[in-house]
Amino acid sequence: MKKLALLLALLISTQSYAQPAAGRAEAPPTSKLKMPSPPEAPVDLQVYPLGVEMRYERNENQEFETHNFMNFAFALKKKNLAALIEYSRYTQDSGNSTSGVNLTHQEMLLWGEWHFVQSEAPEGFMSIYGGLGLGAYNEEIKTTLMGASQTDDGGYKVISALKLGASAGYNLNHTWALVAALEGRALFASDFDPNPIPSGVLRVGFSYKLK
Repeated sequence: MKKLALLLALLISTQSYAQPAAGRAEAPPTSKLKMPSPPEAPVDLQVYPLGVEMRYERNENQEFETHNFMNFAFALKKKNLAALIEYSRYTQDSGNSTSGVNLTHQEMLLWGEWHFVQSEAPEGFMSIYGGLGLGAYNEEIKTTLMGASQTDDGGYKVISALKLGASAGYNLNHTWALVAALEGRALFASDFDPNPIPSGVLRVGFSYKLK
């Protein structure tokens, strides 16, 4: 009887120890709270159909004169970084109906911009930015004398540039905005005079939020 009572007591104590352990094993795991991810920054498509650039260059008499370039540009901007492609063109005619010289200058530049100061409001936005540019340009000279003409093409040459500018925009709605930018530049090329050439750019266009 003593042995039976001892065995019964041992069995009861084993069951009482196993039940809390089983309870702990069956407890559901605690779920971790997931923080919502911040919304992705929109990408802005900026198109500038109206652009005027004024450059200061030396002529054959070593005097400074201004050349007015017309340009077209478009850009993609996300947060404080932007990539801009710009096409510029300048033409100059000299002489008369008998003899004359026509100069055509064309160039293409790819710009990288860093908008280091930005401010936004419901009505609009503004930013101050700097940029680096790299591209190519071509100059074509057409000479006319007594009805006969000759064209000299200098081929494409490398051009690089630095700029500092400011832009401002007015929101038409949540998607569209009017944008204007003003820039100061320094343009570098092997046959520029002076090198670099100082210039200023004013451009007007619009901005569209892609997403």
